[in-house]
Amino acid sequence: MRIAILHVGDLRSLALGGVDQYIKNIIRLKGENQISVFGVTVKGEYEIGKHYNIKGNNLEYTFIPVSDDSHRPLTLGYIKQIKKYSSVLEQYDVIYSQRIEPTLPFWNKKIIRSKLIQVVHGSSYYTTMHWGKLKTLVYGFFEEESIRIAKKTNIVLMREEFGVPYYKKKYSKYSSKIGYAKIPVNTDIFKHLEKQNCRKELGLPNNKFIILYGGRVENDPKRVLLLPEIIKKLISNNQGVYLVIIGDGTDLVRLTNELRESVGEEYFLSVGYIENRETFVKYLNSCDVNINISEFEGTCTSSLEAIACGCRILSTDVGDIRLFVVDEKDGYIIKNESSSIIDDSVKAIENMISQTMTSSDLYKNYECGKVVDDLFIEMKTLVSK
Repeated sequence: MRIAILHVGDLRSLALGGVDQYIKNIIRLKGENQISVFGVTVKGEYEIGKHYNIKGNNLEYTFIPVSDDSHRPLTLGYIKQIKKYSSVLEQYDVIYSQRIEPTLPFWNKKIIRSKLIQVVHGSSYYTTMHWGKLKTLVYGFFEEESIRIAKKTNIVLMREEFGVPYYKKKYSKYSSKIGYAKIPVNTDIFKHLEKQNCRKELGLPNNKFIILYGGRVENDPKRVLLLPEIIKKLISNNQGVYLVIIGDGTDLVRLTNELRESVGEEYFLSVGYIENRETFVKYLNSCDVNINISEFEGTCTSSLEAIACGCRILSTDVGDIRLFVVDEKDGYIIKNESSSIIDDSVKAIENMISQTMTSSDLYKNYECGKVVDDLFIEMKTLVSK
């Protein structure tokens, strides 16, 4: 099959967390399928509209930049430009959009609509929590329109209150077009390594309980600015902890400044975004617990990757976390309430410091090979119709 992926990024310089890794896993396991990514480039790095053969990090695909990062927001610049590629997209067997926005320009393109699958990584329920009534109504309109346009819409959440059941009920008219998409975790890459060897290679302390935060460093909805208070309280309780931050985002500078002021540089390390998966896996194997205190998640990719490396999980009760983390076995799931997160996190970490815990292996239900194979089967079914 010839598959066109619509992505507001370039998989190298403009990574978007879990979405970015989702696409990379599809490309790694593409087999005989041919994949082109219609994406966004850093201004001046690639010529708009030109085809580039990208190789590296076990990836090989065609990259076609349709806009650049001088357009703000990126998504608006992208949807303004992508419709110009309608005639090119019509030549593909399947068109796969990793967000709803790139679907919207094709409302009157029957050929494209007949082969278009889109993925919803969040939930419109989140808009009711923060965006206000007007923005919620606008977003709801565009979301319903995108579901009408696409041949199939897959939601990465199964949770009753805002996952697949929520969508099937809210958009009952299109219920038959709505399905479930698991987030894939590549267990050939994310696997157990010897902890002390990884710590030695990375220069991390051997005598500390290492807490790792990996993902977008943004306070909304990740609540990363609560991390300094959690670390400070653990230290005041005479716990030998060390925080490692992996990722980039709008609040990285503020977070590191607050950590310096509250606990000092000897208690944390900010690594930045790591493209090399092998290095990232060594960090995951070096840590004792992966922390996620987000207010809202789909299926948290960073938690899946961490647990596959044998790392315990501390997470707020968000997304589908309970489908692959057993509370008090794989780690701890705490209440998703800002007022109690600091105290609950401290208590959970102190419990993990003093306890031996074993994995339930539920994460294997998200093994990359099976998830991507199921996606390609769905695509072939679409093509055959």
